[in-house]
Amino acid sequence: MRWLTASELVLYHRLCSMHRALVTGRPEAIADTLGQTARLRHAHDTRRASEITLPRIRAEAGRRRLCYGAVQAYNQLPAINPNMSFKYQLKKHILQLRHA
Repeated sequence: MRWLTASELVLYHRLCSMHRALVTGRPEAIADTLGQTARLRHAHDTRRASEITLPRIRAEAGRRRLCYGAVQAYNQLPAINPNMSFKYQLKKHILQLRHA
């Protein structure tokens, strides 16, 4: 595999922190700021049931926060294979975005 650029590394670490907070619930400071998935909000199934709710923002600076920017990027990830490492799949995806 190739090296990630600085902006790709920022995205990589944000998404890894987001995934860790979703799976383990730690750190609580991050996990508490994340929205629920649509599956937890209502009983019916939709195409976007696995996506995490984006928080409402009042200012443009809010788009740079982890609870908004990382959630938006996480929702755009392709389906993750549970038999493979999340970090490996994420790095592979980011590298594919570079060449797309």
